Amino acid sequence: MRAMICGVALLRLALFPAFAEEVHRHAHAQHEAALDTAVHPYATDAALRAGMLRVKGLLDAPRPGDARAAGLLADAIHAEVKRLFAECRLEADADAALHGVLALLLQGADGLRKDAADDAAWQSLRQSLVLYPQRFDDPGFGVRR
Repeated sequence: MRAMICGVALLRLALFPAFAEEVHRHAHAQHEAALDTAVHPYATDAALRAGMLRVKGLLDAPRPGDARAAGLLADAIHAEVKRLFAECRLEADADAALHGVLALLLQGADGLRKDAADDAAWQSLRQSLVLYPQRFDDPGFGVRR
């Protein structure tokens, strides 16, 4: 059932940009609530660890310099986020904390798709890489900040 709900939500994200903005605001609020109550990093599953390593690989590459490269990066980020939604199986609090990370990724990807030179979009993407190891126990990702 959860997979069906996530699938419907992803379809709405793709087809309705206003819905994507609402999801971002909702995810941000959930994320902030999770940050307030988190005492220790959340457990991860194999799908989350692998997906976030793929995202990190995408963002470790040089920043895209033109609209075509930015669009390709945005497409790749969106594909990884969709895959994470489909494959991750986390506890409710961890899921809420993950939505904050994914919201930053989607916000950044959408910003780069509109303007490859958007510094705020690039900062959102980079912030997701800082936030993830703060919230999740993933020793293979890198040092927790």
